Amino acid sequence: MPGDEIKRIDWKALARSDRYYVKEFEEETTQKTYILLDSSASMGYHKKMLIPDLWDGSSAVLKSLKHFRHLKHEVLLFHVLDNEELVWPFSGELTFEDMETGERIQFNAEMAGDEYRQAVNNWREQLNKNAVKTR
Repeated sequence: MPGDEIKRIDWKALARSDRYYVKEFEEETTQKTYILLDSSASMGYHKKMLIPDLWDGSSAVLKSLKHFRHLKHEVLLFHVLDNEELVWPFSGELTFEDMETGERIQFNAEMAGDEYRQAVNNWREQLNKNAVKTR
């Protein structure tokens, strides 16, 4: 066929069918994939989840991302949060228990809501900025 290289003609197919066929190849590559899982106690808050929540140890995760990028790996970071962690749907007097340390704190949910949402937004913005910096 005009335009195709002779070395790409499938000569066996030509012999069987008396028609020209051009071999086309799809390159296959072996790819290693690493999935880093957060197995800390705070993950128990979430429904079925395999991706770190980054509430604690985010600097260690970012350091790991930088390491894998340095080794020329493609790195994707999935940051998963429960909706309750973003909108603060709580009201009244509450007792929260730190799932990592067991420490308990009591407070009024309405008074803490605005400060909490602002702190979470700041934390997410900072985390996003630092994740982008590791590129």
